Amino acid sequence: MNELIKKIIGVEKKISSEKGPFSLFALFLPEEAAGGWDVLSAAPWIGNDEWKAMQLLTRRIQQTITIDELLKFSKVVIIKEDNPGLDEIHRTIRVEHGLLEIKNEVFFGLEIKHACFITSRRQGIQEEEDAEMALEA
Repeated sequence: MNELIKKIIGVEKKISSEKGPFSLFALFLPEEAAGGWDVLSAAPWIGNDEWKAMQLLTRRIQQTITIDELLKFSKVVIIKEDNPGLDEIHRTIRVEHGLLEIKNEVFFGLEIKHACFITSRRQGIQEEEDAEMALEA
């Protein structure tokens, strides 16, 4: 699994360098996960073209991982930037191009057995908070 996560982190880094930053890029294994991991993403650059973003994410993941690894995934989910559940995540989870794992938690009203957060950063406000912290140091 570790090697697979490294590959997915690489996909996130590559897309964010080309398209712009993600506010959320995570893998969720729902409690009732018969199909496998869900890839969740949110980004300002997605806007209203969720279908195009899903195609891009799916294509990049398929180009990066093996068929056996692909079978461990269920679907790609685009989260709208104004989703209140996204704000909840941003308040407690901060990571960018890394890995923060959380088990047995509820996100977006769903019981999640295992979550791997690769990026979780609030756009705009995050930069302001980082600047304030730098001034205080």
